[in-house]
Amino acid sequence: MVNGLNSRARDGAGIDESVVYDQRSVMLNAGDLILFYTDGVTDALDVQGREFGLDRLRRMVLDHRDASAKALAETLDRALAEFGGAVRYDDITVVIARRLYSHDEPGTRP
Repeated sequence: MVNGLNSRARDGAGIDESVVYDQRSVMLNAGDLILFYTDGVTDALDVQGREFGLDRLRRMVLDHRDASAKALAETLDRALAEFGGAVRYDDITVVIARRLYSHDEPGTRP
């Protein structure tokens, strides 16, 4: 399952100090991952001018949900390169983290 936080900033974070951002808490269980990305990912265009889009990103995450965070990032990078070719008009930033252990597993750090 892919859950979105439905947060879309109008401007880059931290550019305008008067902007108030929503804060959310999300509990990640062992094996869950969280992906943050800039609009350069979903707005990436192919040669026909079609967007990579949120649906394609969600499908890609679901198809590779068992991959490591590093492998998922590499897969996304390849998918964007294959989708849009060499032309990128916007920055693309992705942060992926996966929770590896639960709080109550013996031998894990708090």
